[in-house]
Amino acid sequence: MATFESNNIIIKKELPLIALKNVVLFPRVAMPLFVQRSKSVSSLEDSITKDKLVVFVAQKNLYDDVKPKDLYNIGTVGKVFEVKNMPDGSFKIEVEGVTKVKIEEVTQTEPFFMARVSPLVIDRPPESESEIKAMVRSTVDGFKKIVESRFLTNVVPGVLDVLNQIIDPEQVANFIGMNLNLELMEQQELLQTIGIKSMLKKINLFITRELEIIDTEKKVYKETKKQIGKLQKEMFLREQMKSIEKELGIDGEKSEFDALRAKVRVSGMPKEVELKAFKELDRLEKMPSFSPEVSYIRTYLELLVDLPWNKKSKSKFDLKEAEKILNDDHYGLNKIKERIIEYLAVQKQVGKIKGSILCFFGPPGTGKTSIGQSIARALNR
Repeated sequence: MATFESNNIIIKKELPLIALKNVVLFPRVAMPLFVQRSKSVSSLEDSITKDKLVVFVAQKNLYDDVKPKDLYNIGTVGKVFEVKNMPDGSFKIEVEGVTKVKIEEVTQTEPFFMARVSPLVIDRPPESESEIKAMVRSTVDGFKKIVESRFLTNVVPGVLDVLNQIIDPEQVANFIGMNLNLELMEQQELLQTIGIKSMLKKINLFITRELEIIDTEKKVYKETKKQIGKLQKEMFLREQMKSIEKELGIDGEKSEFDALRAKVRVSGMPKEVELKAFKELDRLEKMPSFSPEVSYIRTYLELLVDLPWNKKSKSKFDLKEAEKILNDDHYGLNKIKERIIEYLAVQKQVGKIKGSILCFFGPPGTGKTSIGQSIARALNR
């Protein structure tokens, strides 16, 4: 059978395959995996009886009944070095990635997957060693900032101790890629990247993005903490204010404001008027009792509350009687009285006149107020 060698391990070109959900196995990185599906269990059992090598490939969806078309074409050959039986019949395994491979063909689907694979060679030109070292240092420093920020919650404790012992650039990239908050497609994208420089550049992009997210999280946390502190301060001050008001004996005023607020709510006034009333009531509460505005605002609010917002009266009037009242109350003003009678006649005929009002203007003492009173009397209002 055809084979190839990687990291001093002889690998067959046809191996059992296990499909992975939401995770990617990287070369030279060890990780625990749960094997539950029947095909995956059969692949594992077949590998245990032979060389313990399996091709681990991420699937593009979360279906249990996975088909060859659902698998990515780049995976990792992994060496199973520990198997533990679970009570539900599944297995917990410890596996270490050996090398990334290309899935040339899925040669068997029943009772488990078998795949023909070929190795992917990582190109690292000798002249780029110094640049790679600089990139590795930058990558490690960025990852350390992420871990030390304590915002990356899925990082295993002691991960930096393990990272400090890794020298190989490819292993550094794979190890960090596994421990970042990456989506499955991003992990797979990293796995499929050929070349150390390209891998490190991609990792650095992911790290930069994560650091920006962490900075935003910190800002949000600070703003939230500041807001909570402000609310707690307001609560404390309000409690103090209540105690001061009690000592000053102004509980009665408070209950009066509460009663007035309740009257505003049940008065039936339009929403915009209600908002204005509450705004004025808030102003009134904050004003000192000796302010000259207090009486004006209180009178204004009481007027708003007393107005019959939800009560309508039908206008019943007689034109001849209205004309008699206007003539009795006012001598002269013939054109004005004639215009009023015309207006009332139209209103009586159509029920309501939209967009038209009567406006009286002139210097003081010419009868504007008194003629308005006469109109009200003529309309029984």
